[in-house]
Amino acid sequence: PVPAPTTTRRLPVLPVAGVLGLVLLAALWLHRAALRAPFFADDFVFLDQVRHRGLLAVLAGADPIGNFVRPMGRQLHFWLLSRAGGESAALFHAVNLALFLGALALLFVVARRLAGTLAATIATAFVALHYAADVPLLWASGSQALLALAGALGARALVLAGWRAVAAVVVLLALLSKETVLFLPLVAALAARRGGEPWRRSLVRAW
Repeated sequence: PVPAPTTTRRLPVLPVAGVLGLVLLAALWLHRAALRAPFFADDFVFLDQVRHRGLLAVLAGADPIGNFVRPMGRQLHFWLLSRAGGESAALFHAVNLALFLGALALLFVVARRLAGTLAATIATAFVALHYAADVPLLWASGSQALLALAGALGARALVLAGWRAVAAVVVLLALLSKETVLFLPLVAALAARRGGEPWRRSLVRAW
């Protein structure tokens, strides 16, 4: 008699949204303590600058530390949130956590477009659970890095979707949050380079 064919049982495959949702939930659970963190160091300097002043006066004034020009990540961010929450540290940290989760979602979208769902899941989970996120999440002034990160990934996603003009505006806003995204066009050129294409053409298209 011919033996009956054996069937291999496989685990059910989660939908893409379910995979991303699990990663985001893990990140939210891991970093939940950031919501109870107090203000620290530079936070008080930026709060003092925006207190009892209008937005135009804040933006026109000199940076209180004087080391960088980051009106999006410093003056505008602190002015808006201090008005919205009465200088509540919990609101600042909640917004930072939301920015981090948004950046993770954008990373997943970009990585999935470039390398597939498995690679996107691994990359996003690695960033979500890495200790490098502790500082910008526990520090209200970490908004500078988080806004820049979300802007850079958002611009990259827009480029992949063909919205290059909008992506350029988003890059500008990211630059005004933190200048570390200056080399984003080079990263975009590398990621979008077509097989056999001259580097000059890739750079011009990304620019």
